Formats: sequence, C-alpha cells, structure tokens
Amino acid sequence: MKKKVNYFAVIMAIIIVISVFLPWAEASSSVSFGGYNQSYHSGGVSGFLCGAGIIGVLIGIIGLIMALNCFRWTFVMGIFNFLIGIGFAFGWFSAGGSVSYNSGFGNGNASAHVDPQIGVFLFIFASLIFIFTSLTYLKRNIIILKKDDSRKENIIVCSNCGKKYLLSSKDDYCDECGKKL
Repeated sequence: MKKKVNYFAVIMAIIIVISVFLPWAEASSSVSFGGYNQSYHSGGVSGFLCGAGIIGVLIGIIGLIMALNCFRWTFVMGIFNFLIGIGFAFGWFSAGGSVSYNSGFGNGNASAHVDPQIGVFLFIFASLIFIFTSLTYLKRNIIILKKDDSRKENIIVCSNCGKKYLLSSKDDYCDECGKKL
C-alpha cells in the first residue's frame, strides 16, 4: 500500500504559488510644493515582481514537492512562507515614509506608501493552513514510541523496513514501505 498523500497541504501549496502572481502591493506617492500637487498610484504589483514573492514561490514549490512525497518536515516550508508574508504585510520588505519642508518660498510635503494587497493576505492564509494541515498529518501518521519496557509487548514491527506500530493501531499496512503488517 502506498503512503497517503496530504492532498489538503498540496492544494494549499498550489494556492501559495498562485497567490504570488496576484497583487501583493500598491505603491502610492504624493508631492505638494508651493501650490503644485502631484500624486501617483502604481496599481497592484504582483508578488512575483517583489524579491519576497520570488522566494515565496520557490519555497511553495519545495513545500508542494515535500507534501506530495509525504516528508515529515513539510510544515517548515509553511513557516518560512508565513514569515515572508507577515514580513511583507508589515513592511519589513517594503519602503514608505513622508517628509515635510518649510521655507520662505512655500511649504512642501512628500509622502510614499506601500500598502499590502489581496495576494499577500491569501499567501499568509494559505501558509497558515499549510502549516496546520502538515502538522495534523504528521501527528496522525507518525507514532512516537517511548522506550518503555511495559509497552514492548504491544509493539508490531514491520518486517520490511522496521517501523514500529502499537498493536492497537488500525493500520494494516506500513506507512513507510506499504507492506502488510
């Protein structure tokens, strides 16, 4: 029997990759000086055009491959992407600010802002769900046995790969190699 793939984590990894191509940020700036006013809005800039988005898509693809191959440490990719998304949303990876100028000729103001958009929020949400589903899958499919003499008689060992299961385990097949227990 083949290992059961965590399809929900696979779907979340695909959503993470897709969200990088959605708008992640909108840059806006405005300048006023001596009665002259000018403003600019960039519209949505995809995460793929940002350095954080490129790293996020690479980690998302690695997480997708890890989820398809049932690796134990898959959730770590979700943690990395969650930190990237939070960092971008809080402005750790973007610029913004304002300045004021006063003189005898007039007053001047300039400001620039980078605001997060829907893509980064979807990226963060999908990363959280990816972490949760990966940890749930890990908890459900890995049995950690303590080295306790009182439990030795309740252990089944796979004759092919050596993985240990509790006698009360509902699995008829080994998760590692697929051989019947």
